Amino acid sequence: MKKMLYIMGESWYWIKQRPHFFAEYLSNDYHIDLVFEKRYTKRVDNTVPTNIICHELFKFPKTHNTIIKRFNNSLIKKSLKKIINGNKYDIILINNYKHYDLIKNFISADDYVVYDCMDDFAEFKGSKRSEAVHNEILNQEKSLYSRSNLVAFSSEYLKQKLISRYYEKDNSIVINNAVELNFDETGSSLPATVFPLFSESMKNICYIGTVSDWFDFSLVLNTLEKFKDINFVLVGPSDTEIPHHERLQYHTQIPHSSLMKVMKKADLLVMPFVVDELVRSVNPVKVYEYVYSRTPSLIVYYEETEKFKDYVYLYKSELEFFDYVSKLTNNNLPTLVSEDDAIAFGNENTWEKRIKVLKEYLNIHITK
Repeated sequence: MKKMLYIMGESWYWIKQRPHFFAEYLSNDYHIDLVFEKRYTKRVDNTVPTNIICHELFKFPKTHNTIIKRFNNSLIKKSLKKIINGNKYDIILINNYKHYDLIKNFISADDYVVYDCMDDFAEFKGSKRSEAVHNEILNQEKSLYSRSNLVAFSSEYLKQKLISRYYEKDNSIVINNAVELNFDETGSSLPATVFPLFSESMKNICYIGTVSDWFDFSLVLNTLEKFKDINFVLVGPSDTEIPHHERLQYHTQIPHSSLMKVMKKADLLVMPFVVDELVRSVNPVKVYEYVYSRTPSLIVYYEETEKFKDYVYLYKSELEFFDYVSKLTNNNLPTLVSEDDAIAFGNENTWEKRIKVLKEYLNIHITK
């Protein structure tokens, strides 16, 4: 079996995202050294597949402090050097520009490097805190982009952004996100603290996913003020302040396997994002999961969500959002997805199928 070095920008012991699914399905064909930095938040005990060896790199907390950041980079660089020098890899997969900058002097010109570009790093709020920081990110990402033998983009919009920002590469593909079908329908791993947040006397609108700067709290609060029989439930990790409202409930992350039980409890699933350049590059995993749940779903419109128009309701303005919520309160907002449609959609958009496309590209390299 071939060997892969996979340097994840996120911890394995965090909510399951694209890198986790990539690693899981690639491990069917590769022995994987999975490298990630220690995270100082609540730990999620994700199962480690047989062919994956996890290397959790120590770093100190408070990483935005300049001195600590520099010291952490030195520690991580030393750890990465030790791992790379002790092994020979057929594939090196990276999804964060920072880690390539730390390993670029330890890999040879013959090493096959894959960049899984899943976010527009230059558009994150923290990336714009100064011109120097922004330029450093652009330079480091361009270096990884140029060195990569293959670039896999999570969305077509993101691909076009990097082409316009740098240049067009021949060896690039778009691999959208997908849905994991192995949900625990019984909800046996669901914390007992989740369902009490749902109201039995109101319509429950639910959002599942990370709550961050892009979340449209203004829209949510205006909806709660306009509709007195609506209860909002947010489920997922948060790195931003959540405003207080008696009908705005919050629960931190839950096991991924339990998501289906929560999605089916909701009367309406929503994705209320402020559409900026960061969001426009996102091919949203949650919409694949929403569709598969068959719960009516209301999603903000942009290029990457337009493709779901046959399965979910799309809104472009606050007034349109209100109109759909009004229909919900009047029991006039049915799901757009039949059971057969949901099954067919899920089967066509599995992580296994997405990774199969990537494997085909990698196999061309491996067999050369």
